[in-house]
This record gives sequence, C-alpha cells and structure tokens, in this order.
Amino acid sequence: MTVPAEALTKQVSEACRADTRIVAALTYGAVPQGRADAWSDAEFWFFIRQDADFDGEVWLRELLPELLLVAHGEWGLIAILPGLVRLELHAVPEDQMSTLASWPGLNAPVERTLVLDRDGRLGEILRNLPERSAPESEQAVSERFANWWVLGFNVLRRGELERAYDALTHARWQLLWLLRLRHEATELWGTPLRRAEVELPPEAIQALARTASSAVTFEALRVAYADAWRLAVALTDHLPAGLRREVECLIG
Repeated sequence: MTVPAEALTKQVSEACRADTRIVAALTYGAVPQGRADAWSDAEFWFFIRQDADFDGEVWLRELLPELLLVAHGEWGLIAILPGLVRLELHAVPEDQMSTLASWPGLNAPVERTLVLDRDGRLGEILRNLPERSAPESEQAVSERFANWWVLGFNVLRRGELERAYDALTHARWQLLWLLRLRHEATELWGTPLRRAEVELPPEAIQALARTASSAVTFEALRVAYADAWRLAVALTDHLPAGLRREVECLIG
C-alpha cells in the first residue's frame, strides 16, 4: 500500500531537483526515518539561490493544485492536501544553510535525507551531524520539570487556570523524558511523544496519564499537579530535598 507522505515526498523531491532556483534541499521526519504511515507528514527544507525570486506558496500551489490550504505557520509553510495529508516546507536563502550545523542530530540516514545538493555544501553539513539526538541528563530534565511545575502551581494558586493547564503540559513533557530515560527508550529523544505508547511499557503510560488534568478547574488541576510531582519523585533523585519538603507540605 502506498503511504501518502512517501508519495508526496517523492513528487516534491522530483520537482525540487528540476527547479534551478533551489540550491539544496532535504527532507526530514518519518519518511527518511523509514517510519512513515498513513498519518505521517512530508517535511522539507529548501535553500534558495541568493538572487532568485522564489515564493514557496506559489511553488506549492502550482505543483499541487488540489491543495486545500496553505498557511504561514510557526513551522514554515504548512500545506494540507485531500485526505488531510500535511506538508511542511521551510524555504530560506542559501546563506542560512550553515544553521543546520547546530542541529542536535540527523535522526535518519544522510542518503534518505538529502534531496538535492548542487555544490556539496549541504551533504557535508549533514554528514557531520550526530547520527541521532543525544538524550539529556536526568538532572537537566528534572530541573526543567521543577521549573515548569513551580511556575504552573503558583499561577494555579493565583487562579489563572488556563495558564496553569499550559504549564502542566510542559511539565508532563519532562516527565515523559524521565520515563524514556528510566526505560532506556531514548531513540526518539527529540520527539518524545512519538510512539510513546509503543516504546514505553503500559504502566509507564498509565502513570503519565494520571498526571493529565481531567478539566480546567482548580480542583482537577490541583490533583494533576500533585500526581505529576509524585511521579517525578518516583523517577528521579535530582529534586532537592528542601524543594521536596516545601512542595509536599503544599500538596499534602
């Protein structure tokens, strides 16, 4: 069975190589990782010749006239095709290519990632990246958890329920990373939500689920924050004793 994101990636790649305004291009995410399924996205970076006139939205609409939407989002251009297939495109001047050298990891084989490389620069950058994003230390993740937890619990006590709900989401990301460290499931470190239900044992997913608020109310959030704190204490020794005592006095 043809996976929509794979077919779309092939179509966009072929059109990209035929456009001389594009100096280099790569694809990333599930397709080059070999993990694409019926719900995956197609994702690209295009590096445009400095003197070229290139409009990414026009380019996509000409290539894919069946598009339902092209939006300028926080992740570049977002195109939605029939079947709700999603395409993400970053089209930037070629002098921004060097910023890729700071990526924490390629997370896919270079030969599957590299779409176009007219002068060899992009391939050199990609081959010098780590094979995958390295997991952070338990201490670093624990400290981020404490920061988000305290921020959220304080605004909850102030009565800012929506803000507390948002902060809880960030704190739960840190719990997910702690669970991945505990269960040595760090291959998808950069995207910890992906395949979490597959890569973590059911009891870990159930423990994380208990930290989700059932409603945006003071009582539901208070319970979720208490459960989140208790799970963190069970997962790490890197929460300082003084902080633990103070929090535990508050949550009972």
